[in-house]
Amino acid sequence: MSTFEDYNTTCNGYDDNRQPLGADIVAGMMHVYNNKPLKELHLLDAGCGTGNYTKSLINYGVGKVTLMDASTGMLERAKVKLADALSRDVVVDTVEHRLPYMPFDDATFDAILFSQVLHHLDTNDDINESQRFEQLGHAIAEAGRVLCQNGTMFIMASTPDDIMNSWYNHLNMEISRKYVKKFASIHQFLDIFKRTGVTCIQKMKLLGSVLVDYDNAEGPLNKTWRDSDSYWAMANEKEIKDVEQKINALKKDGKLKDFVEKHDRVHTNGIATLFVCKKI
Repeated sequence: MSTFEDYNTTCNGYDDNRQPLGADIVAGMMHVYNNKPLKELHLLDAGCGTGNYTKSLINYGVGKVTLMDASTGMLERAKVKLADALSRDVVVDTVEHRLPYMPFDDATFDAILFSQVLHHLDTNDDINESQRFEQLGHAIAEAGRVLCQNGTMFIMASTPDDIMNSWYNHLNMEISRKYVKKFASIHQFLDIFKRTGVTCIQKMKLLGSVLVDYDNAEGPLNKTWRDSDSYWAMANEKEIKDVEQKINALKKDGKLKDFVEKHDRVHTNGIATLFVCKKI
């Protein structure tokens, strides 16, 4: 389970405002770097959530997928969404299990996907820098263990800089200061890859948002909208009220649209970094 978000609750409205950003890129990279047709690949979607990325990747032609998530609620929704793929044995297994460890044999999968999940693992944000993101490192090491030789690992993760590209993360800096501590920087990821023997062969920024209704300036006023982004799980009731008051004040003054345009950088600088790694 996430160390700060209750996905068994937020799963109820999670899909209302989420989209599998970058799934097309992952599918293309998977085909190129695995050097065989997508239909021959066995993918592990580690931290699959409600199965948005799995559904999209199956549509692009991935032949076999194992789902793994620690949330019963998210996994049950994934099973409903992917009922057809389950009936056709394209989704070959659904495993309720908590990262960082993986209940699979060595060299089981051709590819592994972590999509916006690794920031949920580590609990202590204030320990010595050298000890931060220990669980994240364990998860990547485990992924390397269960990957086949020459298999590919795709890590879609926001960095602290990526987080601040979202306009609504500028509404209350106290929430944002707490939230960015959950995210490793690019250099921290590269250090972890080196320590765990994983080779990063490509990295790129993903432009746009995982939120369908990202441009809705009044979105944060709606709890269902907020439940689609774990950012809001870091906020207490006072901070939520402060955000609501700020949006309403900006709206009253006719400045809300200007605020969004001033602080939005996901369309120019990106919302996440995609790391493409190989087990060589």
